[in-house]
Amino acid sequence: MPVATAPTAPTAPAGTETEREAAQLQRAVAHLEAVIAAAKQRTPNRRTSTLTTATVDLPAPYAKEQRLLLGQVAAAQCVMAVGTGTVAATEYRRGASALLLGFAPDVTRTQQRYTVVLAAAVAAMRAATPAAGEDVATYRSSFLLGFRLGLAGTFDQETVTTAVATPEAKASGVWLRSTGSGAWAGYTAGRAFLATPE
Repeated sequence: MPVATAPTAPTAPAGTETEREAAQLQRAVAHLEAVIAAAKQRTPNRRTSTLTTATVDLPAPYAKEQRLLLGQVAAAQCVMAVGTGTVAATEYRRGASALLLGFAPDVTRTQQRYTVVLAAAVAAMRAATPAAGEDVATYRSSFLLGFRLGLAGTFDQETVTTAVATPEAKASGVWLRSTGSGAWAGYTAGRAFLATPE
């Protein structure tokens, strides 16, 4: 005999993107404050840096690609980058910004490292040329995504091309435009950047 279940209440609308990012920031601050409090309890005499934030402007074009690259650099420095996820494409037509949240020295290191990484990516992207007849914006978008993958790890050419083009990559926020031929060129430039001594 079937069991009756109570009707479920309708879900409230998710809110605007700004409200979601503000809520995400509040959760991040609360989490980091809890981590700081726990660290102070373990080592009461240890001096800890203050928690700080910084805003990074991501000018158009390719603001979304820059946002993903910033998120990767920030994660490597143990800094939370709020606003580095996937957002509607219309937001990026005028550029965007992201908020860095972490300890002051880590945030400063993130800003410095991101500037160096972005400068290297843009220099390599400008030196590369798209295939004949290929849209330059598509090529450059895929180049920057490939560069980001080059910083993330070692992959083969098929994996890099697939990661930028598949529906699964699109759902995870890696894919941004129809894939261009720049993904592998960007990947090799990213690997070369990692091999360069600082």
